[in-house]
Amino acid sequence: MKKSRVLLLMSVLAIAIAAFALIGCNNDDVAEDAVDEMPTYEEAVELLPITLATVPSDDFLPFWVAENEGIFIELGLDVEIITFASSREMLAAVTADEAQGASLGMLSVSQLTLSGIDTVAVSRLAPSRGAVVASPNSDITSVEELAGVPVAAAEASLEEYILYRSMTDAGVPEDQIVLEQVADLRARPQLLMADQITASTMPWTLASVMGEQGAHILVNEQDIEDFTSTVLGIRADWLEQEGAEPTVAALLEAWNRGAELINEDPDSYLDLLTEKANLPEDSIEAGYTMQVYSMAELPDRQQVEDILDWAYRQGHAEEVISYEDFIWTP
Repeated sequence: MKKSRVLLLMSVLAIAIAAFALIGCNNDDVAEDAVDEMPTYEEAVELLPITLATVPSDDFLPFWVAENEGIFIELGLDVEIITFASSREMLAAVTADEAQGASLGMLSVSQLTLSGIDTVAVSRLAPSRGAVVASPNSDITSVEELAGVPVAAAEASLEEYILYRSMTDAGVPEDQIVLEQVADLRARPQLLMADQITASTMPWTLASVMGEQGAHILVNEQDIEDFTSTVLGIRADWLEQEGAEPTVAALLEAWNRGAELINEDPDSYLDLLTEKANLPEDSIEAGYTMQVYSMAELPDRQQVEDILDWAYRQGHAEEVISYEDFIWTP
């Protein structure tokens, strides 16, 4: 990762300056002064402004914490975060270059690239933390009972993949999986509770609240956590600019710091999550539990290859992008 390279370079420079000072005058004070005068991380590189897009989900919380706690500013970053109601709107923003990076499902990275907007994953963000939920007034209590029943989700999306994997893993034939296209994520909880849809996939942040309100959770976060992950996807043309690599390194450092703060004291950030992810006001009382966030790392090869192969077989993609083309290798 570029962050490691930058830190290594600065360490080498610091050692070199100290060594020359010692050789020149054999004075410890001079050597210490030389190290103290090394440029800070912010001064050593010129970072690029970037706009990041997301949908209401806890996947993005470490970045919201970084924004709220001043970590972006401390690292010299100029970051704007925009939240969209649906993945479709978010992808449109990336396509129009209104956002250069986004919290994307693995499938979305491939979709953008195949549409002509080359996009790569610079880091994994969080595991799939979704659910499949049925209306509280329905008699459906297991995912097997969804055979032949329309389930609301966004077509050609991570949500559809979660539904597909959940149902096929439970033994439901593919031809009995019925998708009901409802792209607006914010609308689905209301539609579900009003019995206007029978079942839906949705992020765990919403599903856990729906469960407390009587909805039947058929597939929970533990059931699907190994299916796939969200990633930080960034447009390749933005990454080609001078200064992009240290900016990404700083972004991932901001993610790590935000994740550490959440993991150390999760309850301190429930209000922020409720605000940013547009959760119902009673979500905390409803028993929502914060996930443990991992440090920045590249996405899992097997997860990437499985979901992209599924997209190709379903006709959602004209070809399968290789793992090497999917990830960023500066």
